[in-house]
Amino acid sequence: MMKSIYLLTSTILLTTAISCSNQEPAISTKNSQQKTYNPITQENKNDTEILNVTQIATEFKQTEFEVSDYNKSITPNWIKQRKSKLEPLMTIVH
Repeated sequence: MMKSIYLLTSTILLTTAISCSNQEPAISTKNSQQKTYNPITQENKNDTEILNVTQIATEFKQTEFEVSDYNKSITPNWIKQRKSKLEPLMTIVH
């Protein structure tokens, strides 16, 4: 009796698995193409603009994390000097 239940259950599961694997997907990839927004690959941007932005960002980060004297204390004057070095790199030019 137990052997027949196992055989019947196995047959049902196997039949279900085979029938489900032969079905087509519910959503076709041709019909569900989505437009994605990628700011780096926009049509109005070219490689030189991307390269320029990357260079400016690299220069900004290098300037931001540059430490010339580890023993120097942070003063308001030092903060102003640091800010004046970074401001030109933060300005957006169209």
